[in-house]
Amino acid sequence: MRIIFLLFYCDRPVEKIKQQFITVLNKIKQIGVENIHIYNLGLKSLVRPIKKQYQAHFLLVKLCSYPSIINLLRLKFLQEEGVLRILLLKDKESDKERRIYRDKHFYVRHPYLNTEFYQPFIHKLKESPYV
Repeated sequence: MRIIFLLFYCDRPVEKIKQQFITVLNKIKQIGVENIHIYNLGLKSLVRPIKKQYQAHFLLVKLCSYPSIINLLRLKFLQEEGVLRILLLKDKESDKERRIYRDKHFYVRHPYLNTEFYQPFIHKLKESPYV
């Protein structure tokens, strides 16, 4: 389980932030993120200004994803218009359970292996890396 705090500019209307965030969520669902919970914490005043802003909309996002995707998610959120700051909290125990691993029979285990993108490469993954 990952927790992401997002800060949005306060001069943007809440409806526009919600619409923007829904489009972002649809994109990250396609990547493979599961169990997404969003909490709107409302407009809060900041202790110190960030980019000359003294107030910001706080959003809390809880989600489950693979560790290899987290950096991509963080970069995608940073590229969105109106995002001031992102705080990412990790759960190391759940990450260990979701990592890609190798065994003797099938050399790469990955959750997205059945997607159309990976189908042309599966025969390469079944070959031993030591050949």
